[in-house]
Amino acid sequence: MTEHGLMMSKLPLHPSLSHFLLLATHSSCVSEALTCVALLSAENLFLQPHRDADKALAVQAHRVFASRDGDLCTMINIYNAWVEAKRNPDWTRQRFLSMRALKLA
Repeated sequence: MTEHGLMMSKLPLHPSLSHFLLLATHSSCVSEALTCVALLSAENLFLQPHRDADKALAVQAHRVFASRDGDLCTMINIYNAWVEAKRNPDWTRQRFLSMRALKLA
């Protein structure tokens, strides 16, 4: 087994997530990688309402956080905004985001 594989095996994560974290240590983005892994390990971050009127509002609320750089950057945007909002449950409800997933992450 390679040294990298051995280090991966010591992390209690899916292999792709442990690989991602180990690569982040070489790119000075460990904090962001940890946030992404925590969010990916939690339940779905985005709430999908049942009513059609609310569905359009949810899409609009989620679009605010979208990043051209991809889903991981979008997740970081959401987490950072939630922390900036002082982890307010009303903030998550208004944006159709899962408070439970954010807390777990």
